[in-house]
Amino acid sequence: AGGLDQQDQGCPVDEKHTKKDVPFKWKKFSRQFYHSSDMTPCLDQDLGYDSDDDQNVDNQWLIDQNRQSIEELEDASIGEKTYMIKWNHFVASHEIYADMVFPSMCEMFARLHGKWLLENKLRTNFLLHLLTMW
Repeated sequence: AGGLDQQDQGCPVDEKHTKKDVPFKWKKFSRQFYHSSDMTPCLDQDLGYDSDDDQNVDNQWLIDQNRQSIEELEDASIGEKTYMIKWNHFVASHEIYADMVFPSMCEMFARLHGKWLLENKLRTNFLLHLLTMW
C-alpha cells in the first residue's frame, strides 16, 4: 500500500509529529491500492504504514504450481523431476538471496538431504546440478 507523508495530508511537518500521528485521509484519493505480495485490493482497514508484511507470506501455492510444472515435463526422468522438486522446495524455504550464499546452501542441502539423495539414487543428479551451477 502506498504511504502518505505529512505534506500530502496538509499537516505541518515538525519534530513533534511523526507519520504515525497523522490521520489517514485515503478517501480523498480516487486510486485503488493493492497488496504488494498478492495484488489483491486493499480494504480500508488494510491501509496504513507497513500494512504489507513481506516476511509472513504463504507461498504454498507457488510451491504447488512449481511441483505441477515439473511433473508435467516430458523430457526429464522421474529421478530428475524428484530431485528438482526437492531442491525447489528447499530453495523456497531457505532464502538464497545472493550468489555468494549459494555454496553454503548447497552444502546445507547435502547435509540435510544427503541420506535421501543416496536412498533415492539421486546423488548423480545433485552432482550434475552443482556442476551446472558452477
